[in-house]
Amino acid sequence: MNENHRSKIVIDTNILRYLIRYKRSLTELLTELLVTRALISEFCFEELRSQVPASIVVELQKVCEIHQTTSEGDGSVIELAARYKVPVLTNDQALQKQLRQANLRVFAISLRGRRIREAL
Repeated sequence: MNENHRSKIVIDTNILRYLIRYKRSLTELLTELLVTRALISEFCFEELRSQVPASIVVELQKVCEIHQTTSEGDGSVIELAARYKVPVLTNDQALQKQLRQANLRVFAISLRGRRIREAL
């Protein structure tokens, strides 16, 4: 993994919805993962911006690097992970399958957000 990106992870929109549902903060989650920054595509950020409370948007802007991609949706997540050679945190099973097929590492949060595991 590139030294500059060693402590980063791409996050998907469903992870943020999951954190809201179980009242967990993204900052806490990143600390638990020993990750200093999250990467999110501009497409995913804009999708969330109108769907989550303003406090979540502020937290995203503090702990996330927002990147432009040529793809939208799941494609933007895969594009970022491949570009920066970093893993992805998502509970979307279809996306997990695509990431594994692209030989990219993928992690998921267990039910109720209590455990993080590598998705196999």
